[in-house]
Amino acid sequence: MNNPGERMLLRSGYVSMSFGGEPMESCQYRGYQIETRRQWSNWCVSVYRTHSDIPILPQPTLHTTTPQRDDAVAEAKQSIDLFLSHLK
Repeated sequence: MNNPGERMLLRSGYVSMSFGGEPMESCQYRGYQIETRRQWSNWCVSVYRTHSDIPILPQPTLHTTTPQRDDAVAEAKQSIDLFLSHLK
């Protein structure tokens, strides 16, 4: 780990990271990295491509209104599926 404030834990398919005390969790789906972080009582989800040959999402950061992380990840996965379905 390069940053002394960085910690990573693997649990149930998610990677937990902390940068300067701000916890973040991430998982991969269909070639995209989905990162979730808590903002007040809701979740913010950022989606990044993991390979250069994968299309860039038009809106990589999704602000959700759900208090559940799993619901935020499910919404991000639905957005990826919808985006990729329009490319066919």
